[in-house]
Parts: sequence; C-alpha cells; structure tokens
Amino acid sequence: MDLLNHCFFVLQLNEENKLYKSSVMVTAGANQAFVNLVLTLCDAGDSVVMFAPYYFNAYMSFQMTGVTNILVGPSDPKTLHPDPDN
Repeated sequence: MDLLNHCFFVLQLNEENKLYKSSVMVTAGANQAFVNLVLTLCDAGDSVVMFAPYYFNAYMSFQMTGVTNILVGPSDPKTLHPDPDN
C-alpha cells in the first residue's frame, strides 16, 4: 500500500469508524482473517473447542496449524447457541 492510500485509509477509519491508534489488517475475506487469527493464537499441540454447526474451513485451519485436540460440542438446534449442558 503506498503512502497516499495508507493516509486515506487511516483518515477513513478515523472519520467513519471512530478508530484511533488501532491496528487494522485488511484481508481478502473472512476465511483469511480466521486463518490469521488461528495462526496468531494457536500453537501445534493446542486444544480447541468448536460448536456445531461450523464452517469446515475453521476445522481445517486448526488442523493445518497443528492443533491436535479439536473438540466439537453441540448447539441448541433452535438458536444455534452453544449448548454446554449437552
């Protein structure tokens, strides 16, 4: 990103989104953003809990990072909220 575009982007974040002194990463889409998040937070051998339904891309992101224990929990079928009681 050249300097002019960077300045425009920072100005837009300030004026439209009221974001000041923040770090923003622009990605090609939600999947890339999720992979970046997993790469940042997870290490090989970590464990994670996901709740169904989930995007298969999320499961694959954990696998490619080396997460060894991926627990999939149930969700309430009406609300799709995680259901830790089941």
